[in-house]
Amino acid sequence: MAQAEVWLLRKALRDHPGHLQRSAEQLGITRQSLYRRLEKHGIDPQAGDA
Repeated sequence: MAQAEVWLLRKALRDHPGHLQRSAEQLGITRQSLYRRLEKHGIDPQAGDA
């Protein structure tokens, strides 16, 4: 299940590079929740390898 969440997070970041609010909206969560989930999975939102 965690792998699916990581995949969705990375996809949202790729779909909206540099726009975390749009990525969060795509996922149906707040920007604050997006930050928490990225931190939980060790994903850097500014990294180009999302």
